[in-house]
Amino acid sequence: RFTPGGVLGNAAQMGPTQPVYAPTTVTGYYDWTANPPSADNPVAIMNLAKDRGVTWRSIGNVQAEYRMPFLEALRATVNVGYDVAKTERRTFTPSTLHSQLRETHGSLYLANQTQVNSVFETYLNYQSTLNFIPGNLDLTGGYSYNTSHGDYPWFRVSGLATNLLEDNGIPTGTTVQNVSNVVDSRLISFFGRANYNLNDRYLVALSLRRDGS
Repeated sequence: RFTPGGVLGNAAQMGPTQPVYAPTTVTGYYDWTANPPSADNPVAIMNLAKDRGVTWRSIGNVQAEYRMPFLEALRATVNVGYDVAKTERRTFTPSTLHSQLRETHGSLYLANQTQVNSVFETYLNYQSTLNFIPGNLDLTGGYSYNTSHGDYPWFRVSGLATNLLEDNGIPTGTTVQNVSNVVDSRLISFFGRANYNLNDRYLVALSLRRDGS
């Protein structure tokens, strides 16, 4: 179990001479009701509110290299990778908390979001000494394909009619938001590079890249 943000901030601002508990209040915790509003009781936030989050992530990469038998200076490389992340979050703030009495009167937030990134890259590389002039030549040319897909749905209900369900169900409320955001992107690139090295003292380099989507 995790508690919502604001516990440490309220703990730093809460009056050190004030009590923690107050049996006569609805929550059983003391909160200062002066105007302007004071800090909220951090113990009440920690014990009454809930913020649960779980993240799964998988990352993988495979790279293969092949040297051409007919030309040893030439090699081909293929690189394939992915990054997948999935998160689930449930945040419940009861209407009886001090902060909720003057704001949203309780809320429940649910989110189940995923993001998938993938990359495919292949290129040829040629490295060899030159017979007609001194120095080494290094040539590279390739293709890269990157994609990203994100699905970010979330749901929030505010002004809760009841706190009994906590984050185990969806109560009725005065305001309901149900949002689904989908973000897709793609990048396609062609690239090339030429390096001329003379005695490890002088280097002439030229690079080109063209991107599209």
